[in-house]
Amino acid sequence: QAAARRQFELHCHEFGLKPEHYGREFQHAGRAYTICGLQPNAPKYPVLAYGRRGTTRYKFKVEDTGLVSATEAALDREARRELAAEARFERR
Repeated sequence: QAAARRQFELHCHEFGLKPEHYGREFQHAGRAYTICGLQPNAPKYPVLAYGRRGTTRYKFKVEDTGLVSATEAALDREARRELAAEARFERR
């Protein structure tokens, strides 16, 4: 789980998410899910989340989480990568 969190924190900015979104609960289609990871190589469904029981992992679009606005979600992946690189550079 620590490795999944590190990967999430490393790549979350590419998708308009923030490190503190890891472990956050969200509602989708009337069910609760908890963010447990990120698949940076799966741009259409990059967010990984467990269902309520915590045994099954599901894939979601970033905008399905409700944590990112539709405008942010619409940014193409390359633009998100550039923004993330700038953010990492500014933190140094």
